Amino acid sequence: MLSNRDWGAREVSVHLRQPEQAVHDALDRLSELRLLRRGGATGEGWQVVGPEIGLQLLLGRRESELRRKQMELLESQQAMQHLLHEYSALGPGGLHELEHLPTADAADERASQLLRSSTKECLALLPRHSTAMGSGRQTERALPGCKERGVHLAVVCHGTDRERLSLARRLGSCGVEVRATASLPVGILLFDRVTAMLPITPPGQESEGGAVCLSGASIIAALGALFDQIWESASPADGGMHAAKETDLSEAEREVLRLMCSGCTDEVAARRLGVSLRTVRRMVSRLMARLDARSRFEAGVRAGQRGWLT
Repeated sequence: MLSNRDWGAREVSVHLRQPEQAVHDALDRLSELRLLRRGGATGEGWQVVGPEIGLQLLLGRRESELRRKQMELLESQQAMQHLLHEYSALGPGGLHELEHLPTADAADERASQLLRSSTKECLALLPRHSTAMGSGRQTERALPGCKERGVHLAVVCHGTDRERLSLARRLGSCGVEVRATASLPVGILLFDRVTAMLPITPPGQESEGGAVCLSGASIIAALGALFDQIWESASPADGGMHAAKETDLSEAEREVLRLMCSGCTDEVAARRLGVSLRTVRRMVSRLMARLDARSRFEAGVRAGQRGWLT
């Protein structure tokens, strides 16, 4: 359409050897993306919107979507932290729903018990450096039984961590639906959306692998909402790896691009990814060099043109 501005759907169909209806569908989609618009005296032809304008509009819409999702995720995280604070304030004797599991073995044993007693679904967020939770031997041994009982199993793991992706493959062989993402705020195990298990130590810090097991409608609802939002934005573990291979772009670099395009600072990106500020700045520098961009805005436009933001 750029090089043959007088062509319509029929000419494009002949040139591409594609059904005319498929071409009409593609033109309608380009119109939705603001890359084409109706034109001509009859209003039935098509006019190409200047690529710079069209891509900026497309990138602006994608940035708005990313900002909205980030705000929803942030609100869920804040609600979860607020509820955890309220529960902690009750003290050791004031809450019967809180169970302390001091070691990795204790957490593994309790998780396997909860898996065996689950009847509907078991969900998990497994961030980088998350020890024991969801990956212990007893827990993994309980998975085939869940599959046989028809319990739905879903896991989101840290997509840039090789050990986690290896775990994802093992879980997949046990009937677990696995997705990957470049950053996870916290480790969570949810059993039938009635009981949850959280690590004692935040992601990225060394620990003995202990956890707390808790229940209560409000906090479970918040944790469930957090899982649902992360699951929706994550990609299938194998599919994400394949996409990264096609563009020679890692999941971490892809996430840095998304955060950069949404206006996040390097400091915020480092916290989201659980890496150092220096690492993020090196990644940004490499990405801008690969995109031959002189500014972050230009890098975002060029990344959108190459399909790196999808």
